[in-house]
Amino acid sequence: MHLDNYPHEKMLQSPLESIVSTLFEFQVLDTSTTDLQLQSFLQNQKLGIRWSNGDDIVIVSATPANSPFLFTFEQFPITKRGSGSFVSENFIEYDVQVPRNLCSPIATQNCVEMIRYDIPITVNAIINKTQVSDTGSIIVDLTQEAIDPIMIILVTTTGIAIVGMILHKSAGGNLAIPVRRVIG
Repeated sequence: MHLDNYPHEKMLQSPLESIVSTLFEFQVLDTSTTDLQLQSFLQNQKLGIRWSNGDDIVIVSATPANSPFLFTFEQFPITKRGSGSFVSENFIEYDVQVPRNLCSPIATQNCVEMIRYDIPITVNAIINKTQVSDTGSIIVDLTQEAIDPIMIILVTTTGIAIVGMILHKSAGGNLAIPVRRVIG
């Protein structure tokens, strides 16, 4: 079956071919940032990008989804050099600022929870006069900073028990409190 004989089928396939070629033409690579603390400010972080030819690419924008972090990307538009071969890789530099407050019932804005955040970043670019777009993730992991409340209770309880045992031993093993009776 030849598609030229069936123009309606050719029209149906054309957008699909366009979508498939766009999907494989440009990709934003996920990146991870760990060991952050409250009020951390990291500079010169790298968000990887890959495209399926050796030509230069013009990055038009990088837009993070709503998150408690402040991202600052390099000035756009910016041209990134291609490799000259079939596949090119490069990166977009960014800085990230972590808020200084933990979220609580009172503090609900400009604060963070000690969890792992997966923040989608949409990058728009131009390759050979064709606009392309992809979404990757910047993962910000604050769990290393978190102290589990159960661990705090366990350590405190264990500490009290150990202090009690030491006091018991130093008192000669007798914890009886001397009582004086006054008779008549």
